[in-house]
Amino acid sequence: MDAAEEAGRGRQPPDARGLRGQPSIGDPTLRDRLRQVALPILVLWGDSDQIVDLDYGRGYAAAIPGARSQLLLSSGQVPKIETLDQLLEAIRAFVDRSAAPRHE
Repeated sequence: MDAAEEAGRGRQPPDARGLRGQPSIGDPTLRDRLRQVALPILVLWGDSDQIVDLDYGRGYAAAIPGARSQLLLSSGQVPKIETLDQLLEAIRAFVDRSAAPRHE
């Protein structure tokens, strides 16, 4: 069974399982590498995602120091199509909050 078939049956892809401490054949170093990220990060996740559960989005955010997490309402796997305005607003707000103060 390939990843698409596995996802279609409600199972999580291997890398997502690795975030929750479950066995992962995709990348066993993912959690440690995420802990090393030193940039402002916004993890956006659709509340209607039928492929990868919301807990995995929370797992990504929790694994990255200082990451922010935001739920996109009525959005699934493709927010750039499903909820573009909401996606862009979330990104704009994050960039505005993350921007360095200007010195005049």
